[in-house]
Amino acid sequence: MGGRGSGRRENPETLIKRQYEQKAPIASTEKEGIVIPNLSGTYNKVKEKFVDVTGDTMTGDLNISNNAHLILPQTNDATAPTLSFGDGDSGFYEFSDDRIAISTGGILRFYVGNAGIWSAATNGAQLDYTAPSATVPGFTFNGDTDTGIGRAAADMLSLIAGGIEGARIEEGNSGTTGTHIFVPNLTTAPSSNPTGGGYIYCEAGALKYRGSSGTTTTIANA
Repeated sequence: MGGRGSGRRENPETLIKRQYEQKAPIASTEKEGIVIPNLSGTYNKVKEKFVDVTGDTMTGDLNISNNAHLILPQTNDATAPTLSFGDGDSGFYEFSDDRIAISTGGILRFYVGNAGIWSAATNGAQLDYTAPSATVPGFTFNGDTDTGIGRAAADMLSLIAGGIEGARIEEGNSGTTGTHIFVPNLTTAPSSNPTGGGYIYCEAGALKYRGSSGTTTTIANA
């Protein structure tokens, strides 16, 4: 009663325990392998060999179905990511809660988190999970998230520094055909002299230039 050959399927937990103890494939009424319970109460099989110790290789398929999950431990780092490929030093791991890290060659390269995707390099590039505008960049930098590239409206690309739109590249706006650059008026004109160059800015609709000597020239009237 209940033994193998009686026509009954062996209890999955008993089968798993016996597999660990014997460390060898188990013959069943179907095929060699180990039966693993999933959430629905039915059973899948890892065929050909049971992976039981470090260094073992699973040669069959691992099938996870019926809303079951594969949860990996948060124990690894950039040199040995939890989900790795090839020689084991490139892959994915959870850097911290709600933050996935990507490493290659044993070096942390990028993070993926609630705020977006960003480089691990100092002042590296960042792709924000946010709605960009003329003053809020979507493409920005680590530690300087109010500077970058935003979108003022359709076909309008904003160059933003410190949360202020410095220039806008537009296409087909104000009755034009083709691409042009829009320069917003400054709230306050520069009062100090630039070093090694000059400032070009718009004040009350007039395009002006201030050189390193402090001379301000109106390039075009409003």
